[in-house]
Amino acid sequence: MKIEVITACSDYNGMPTFVRTVVEATPEQRDNGDHYDAAEHQLEEQGYGGPFVHFDQNDAKRFPWLSANVK
Repeated sequence: MKIEVITACSDYNGMPTFVRTVVEATPEQRDNGDHYDAAEHQLEEQGYGGPFVHFDQNDAKRFPWLSANVK
């Protein structure tokens, strides 16, 4: 299944930002939090740095402004 993850992290200049990624994970992987590891790996490959704070599509429902404003 595809899972959307929004992450608070640092850009390549060290400035704070939010980034949206989409990762593939099974329900078991999602339950184990492996989808956050997959998102973090993608972000690191793209030059983003930590600390990372992840919100998956279910977490983001509690923060509607978050998913509405992160491209």
